[in-house]
Amino acid sequence: MKNNQITRRDFLKLAGATSAGLVLTACGVKAVDLSEPSATPWPSPSPSSTATITPLPEPSVTNTPIPIPSEGFLLRDEYADDHQAGSLEWTVATDGQSLRRVVDPDGLMLTTGGVLRVSGSGVTADYRPGLSYAPFPRAGIGAGLVLLARVKPNAGRGPDYVGWYMNPAPTGSDMGNEYSGRFVETGLYASDGLGKSLKLGTYEYGITYNIAVILHPAGGGEFWIRGGTWTDWTQLHSSSTAYSNKPYFWPTISFYTQSTQADVDWVMVCPYVDNNFESYLVSRANPRPAARVIVLGDSKSIPGATQIYPCSLNTAELQFPVHFIANPGATTESRYASLTADIAAVPVEFIPDYILYNLGTNDAGILPARETYMTQAGAILDGMHAAFPAARIGMMQVSNSNYLANCATMSAMNATLVSTRAAWASVGPDESSALTGSVDGIHPNQSGYIITGELWRAWMESKD
Repeated sequence: MKNNQITRRDFLKLAGATSAGLVLTACGVKAVDLSEPSATPWPSPSPSSTATITPLPEPSVTNTPIPIPSEGFLLRDEYADDHQAGSLEWTVATDGQSLRRVVDPDGLMLTTGGVLRVSGSGVTADYRPGLSYAPFPRAGIGAGLVLLARVKPNAGRGPDYVGWYMNPAPTGSDMGNEYSGRFVETGLYASDGLGKSLKLGTYEYGITYNIAVILHPAGGGEFWIRGGTWTDWTQLHSSSTAYSNKPYFWPTISFYTQSTQADVDWVMVCPYVDNNFESYLVSRANPRPAARVIVLGDSKSIPGATQIYPCSLNTAELQFPVHFIANPGATTESRYASLTADIAAVPVEFIPDYILYNLGTNDAGILPARETYMTQAGAILDGMHAAFPAARIGMMQVSNSNYLANCATMSAMNATLVSTRAAWASVGPDESSALTGSVDGIHPNQSGYIITGELWRAWMESKD
């Protein structure tokens, strides 16, 4: 605590987060005081039933703040910040934590007036503009996750997919869909990872719909809707089938390239409790402290279907909002050269608590001269500290099985670097245990990336 102001780290400690259990969620936002709903309590139908439930008050077609559920949300975005088409990548969601990841090569997706939409017909045939958020694992999500959204299909069609994906963002014919709802010209569909789309009914243009897409940990899910002819919340589809063996799922919204004005007002993700959606949508805030992470590295730190080691720790209770500064082949020299641009690319609102320095694998093959390495790596540390003074920085003890002696030399240099910066930097975990089973002795396999994440989690807990 400094100058009578509580820092996020102080808040974590006051909240009971110790080295034995660091609280890391994506929910560190101010409480929103909302009036209590007038709706009567809802029954709890069986997950496999098609029973209807007492309706929520009719939503306004204009954007209004989305209430935070008392259980605690994991993602919340109301698109209140206007961004021109093509400028949404890595912007920060309304919750102040979650980062948006966009696939939009023609620059069609934008936010305006509190809605997410695409600006016109696309020119690239084999893709759909898509926006994803940080992934969740199949394991560790308790009873499941529920993605709630409010959408308004307009002339042309609605959002093409709203639901759970197996890839960071949809592109091309491999949409990577695990379980989603679709608003297409011919009707409303439930869509699964086997490429099947089951027609559930028809919808109306210009009508606002609330939807809930539930993902169960063993696979499959449920699709619920309210709006238009569905005057009560109604379960339209349920499945127990696991469509893939993928370990992670991204909450995603995608648009068909000919969808010119379909609006998405908001989206949120919560731990699944039951089908009493009123408890998710209408309640008072109960925000939890959050810790944000910057990952600084090379090909081993690029977000993807397996290479997402900080995100691999995400559960229904814990979230790691992460910004990645990484590219294949990156070395200490190249990161040093791009340092100013790398720092400038971090969203202004994204103030990290931890910076995970995971460079060195590509240096191992060339082993820079000591003076050069110490100067460039030291400048990276000092530059990141100057930009983010509250963040703790850890330098991974990298491993490259082809150059183990050089890795040991760099680890010794790293130890010297952090020893003169001990107030905010320290030696990070030893990566070697994550390379068991590696095909090339450099990149971890899927299990190895999870080990990398666990190693970093232990380091972060020890520094809190």
